[in-house]
Amino acid sequence: MGKTEAAEHLETLLLERNPIKMLPVELGSVATLRALNLRHCPLEFPPPLIVQKGLGAILTFLRICAAEHASPQGSAPRGWWDSCYSKLR
Repeated sequence: MGKTEAAEHLETLLLERNPIKMLPVELGSVATLRALNLRHCPLEFPPPLIVQKGLGAILTFLRICAAEHASPQGSAPRGWWDSCYSKLR
């Protein structure tokens, strides 16, 4: 099973206590995802205000950002996702 095929069946993603700082925007396209554990992760992207709203808001935010921008890289300016956030309101 390839990486793409595996993602098509992903229902739960447990990242608790993982040092991950950014979720990939591609995660927003995983329609089968029902649970995402991000406790104690030092996430910067999506911003905490989005993460606090739960899985639906996170996935929507990632889809909006994917449509507008490439996935953020280490050199991306802080706050480049503000335009994505404003579309959630």
